[in-house]
Amino acid sequence: MNPAGGVLAGVVLRYITQIITISVILLSVLNVTAKPLRDDHFDTTDRRNNAVRSTSTPLHLPLFRRVSSESLKEEEYGPWARLQGQSLNAKYGGAGGSMAKNNSALHPRTNGTAYLLNQNTDSAFYAPIGVGTPAVVMNVIIDTGSSDLWIAGSHCETGCESGLPRFDSNSSLTFQDADSSFSVRYGSASATGTLGRDMIQMAGYAVEDQLFAVVNSVTPGLLSTPVSGLMGLAFRGIAASGGTPFWNRVAAAKLWDKPLMSFCLTKFLGVAGATNLEPGGVFIMGGLNESLYTGEIDYTPLSSLGTYWQIPLVSLTVGNTTIDIPPEYTVGGIDTGTTLIGGPSDMIDRIAAQIPGSTPGTGDYENYFFYPCASAVGVSFSFGGRTWHIAPKDFQLLRMRNGSCVSAFFRLSIGEHAPKWIIGDTFLKNVYSVFQYEPTPRVGFADLSPIALGMSVPGHDLPTPSLGASVVIRGSAATASRSPSFLTLFCLLLTTGLALGTRTSLYY
Repeated sequence: MNPAGGVLAGVVLRYITQIITISVILLSVLNVTAKPLRDDHFDTTDRRNNAVRSTSTPLHLPLFRRVSSESLKEEEYGPWARLQGQSLNAKYGGAGGSMAKNNSALHPRTNGTAYLLNQNTDSAFYAPIGVGTPAVVMNVIIDTGSSDLWIAGSHCETGCESGLPRFDSNSSLTFQDADSSFSVRYGSASATGTLGRDMIQMAGYAVEDQLFAVVNSVTPGLLSTPVSGLMGLAFRGIAASGGTPFWNRVAAAKLWDKPLMSFCLTKFLGVAGATNLEPGGVFIMGGLNESLYTGEIDYTPLSSLGTYWQIPLVSLTVGNTTIDIPPEYTVGGIDTGTTLIGGPSDMIDRIAAQIPGSTPGTGDYENYFFYPCASAVGVSFSFGGRTWHIAPKDFQLLRMRNGSCVSAFFRLSIGEHAPKWIIGDTFLKNVYSVFQYEPTPRVGFADLSPIALGMSVPGHDLPTPSLGASVVIRGSAATASRSPSFLTLFCLLLTTGLALGTRTSLYY
């Protein structure tokens, strides 16, 4: 026998032995059992059985804010304000896109915590996710007002500024081209590209073959470094891709301790010493953090199922004056992906009329209104059985040198089937918010605790994304698989999962 050949054979044998040993260990750790995937409220066509395994522990995601409007010069306020308003109008102006089947398998993860990022002093909240194999970390806005996942691709030029992180599908071992185009329109804005399937990891869960869009063109201003995309947390009925949202698939597998998601958002608007990047709070998939709220959670059932997280608005109060809301304007969409509060033009005008010295905006400030900064404006919304207050400093979007301020309330022109009010972060950072999908889909609010309020203090360390261990499980169209394929094992060895964060004492 050739000595060199014998050495090579020995090396190959040892390598195969190591792979088999690792595979046996992984399979023994997985020890999975088949379990049906249910999707009662939001998926009537895309059901399949999957093998799942989890510790059923709530998954906490610390949030971060986007870059602050306070970092702008006053001459830059107008374009910034116009962009905020255009984004809100664009988002709810209508949607449409190509439909595609979503053949999937669900993979629970051994690490239950991932950490979110946030950009621009109370402007938006974003989180890191893992995309592909090996996993690439991409920042996406966490958005309860939409349902698609889309990410800037390597060929994105229009609307993708230099330095914006992009996803290269050719570098992922598990990416599959869905052979379908993607186009979502948000009124005057849009994102276009192609659909594909790949492993998406977030908050301790990895979903194989998740349908998402790799976009090559977006309306300028929709993306801003370091945010490369958007993850929708609403229902499948408004998904332009036609696919089941990531959260929907994880939740339907019954891995969560509670059938809900919850948010506690920080607020640094007007806080001395705040920087362009601060901890933005916590996003929990599958549970509540009782240390972050006080009292009971007041729930309101959704006004309709399968589209937005929208609930009836009972009343609106400005100062001591209650403004009657016509029946056609009583539905509000609860939207973590929106900075402002948008409402029907005549209702916004009635709010402004209650503030002495208010004037309508023009030019870049069209659809906003100005008011004297010296006025401490208190606005309250009533949902269900409770009234919830917006702090005066959160009502104030921008402060001008002449002593006037721009309101965070915006005249909204929206599509026929969209909610008439869009309740964004201006409201949500004043409450602990809960999005429950079963047995009764509903939205709940609770008062923030002293611990939650203490999170809005500059100086906390920022968590950073990192890789960690993962449990990956494959499924099939007919039955769940009890063992992962060699490719899955190989990919697991490459990535060893995605923890997306290191624990900090701020949240535990």
